[in-house]
Amino acid sequence: MSTNGHYHPPDFEYPIHSSSAGDGFNRGKYPSNYPLISDSIFEYLCRSIDNDYIAHPTDCKRYAYCANGVPQAKVCTKNLFWSQSERMCVWPVQSDCPAKNLNSEPSIGASAAGAPWMIRGTTYPASYILTDVPPPLPSSNVYKPAVDCPPTQSWRVPDPYDCSIYHDCYHGTDLVSYCPAQLQYNPEKQSCDHAQNVQCKNKCTPKNEGSRFVDTTSCCHFYECISGKLIPQTCTHPNLFDIQTRTCLPYKKVKCDGRRQCLSKCHYLSNYDVGKTLCDFVPSCSGHSDGFYLDRTKPNCQSYIQCQDNRVANHSRCPYGQRFNRNIGRCAPTDQVPCHAPSSIRISLFSSILIVVLAVASNIIL
Repeated sequence: MSTNGHYHPPDFEYPIHSSSAGDGFNRGKYPSNYPLISDSIFEYLCRSIDNDYIAHPTDCKRYAYCANGVPQAKVCTKNLFWSQSERMCVWPVQSDCPAKNLNSEPSIGASAAGAPWMIRGTTYPASYILTDVPPPLPSSNVYKPAVDCPPTQSWRVPDPYDCSIYHDCYHGTDLVSYCPAQLQYNPEKQSCDHAQNVQCKNKCTPKNEGSRFVDTTSCCHFYECISGKLIPQTCTHPNLFDIQTRTCLPYKKVKCDGRRQCLSKCHYLSNYDVGKTLCDFVPSCSGHSDGFYLDRTKPNCQSYIQCQDNRVANHSRCPYGQRFNRNIGRCAPTDQVPCHAPSSIRISLFSSILIVVLAVASNIIL
């Protein structure tokens, strides 16, 4: 059945083939602490996903539903491709599958026992198989984590530079995974673990020049490998640093995962601990629901702010002869609105100090 031009996922399944001794996995030439990926790709990916769809990493037509960690493999009908963002089969031009080849029909068949069904000559980037992850913003200078994955070997390995990244090599495909902000990959447990349990330190070398590392304490800060040193960097307000894409994205697309939220421009200061007292003199929406509120940092009760998602979305000022009435959320004649705002002298002094501090802060756009 079609809805708005989209085709709903058909209840049409191919069997999942588990690998065997002759499936092409290397069983002797790999480090002892790197486990072989002995399941099919869907069985492997579904281990950490409950009750959601996943895309096949190399075939635009294939997907699976992970029911409590157990995959139900499916294939879109002829001429349709799977869309991970829409969670349904769509026309190829509507699909977000980066491996799609509109000039040829995909051939369905196994290249080896237990190998995934493939569109020959195409490859998905590893981030595509992750659910609810926004696509990375284009940036030619950002280092892309990668390891060599021979087509006849499959295993899990830690990233050689970033302690929070690990790679699953599957039949030559590098599937990159990212630990939450507060965790690092533990090769012994083959899972993300607390940093104190992992003997790992991020590395900055000429080989990974431009790589970006998570700042575990702040959602708007990160580190970048520049000339052999990890240099602190700051996203432009109001963007936040995304773990998966290693780029600054609109805040609605980023999960902070335990990192400190950056709601005000003060939070974007390179040294927030020094500037946090000045945040008392910057309009704040902390604790406010969406709506209009009096700007307590300005004198005369004429200024107000619009709050959205606990952030200041807009600054406004009432017309001459009016003040902002916080009880009704709009401007009203001055004689109808009592004002108890701080003095203009005190406000002006601290505003001037704050403007200077923000102006010299690293790459903050006012």
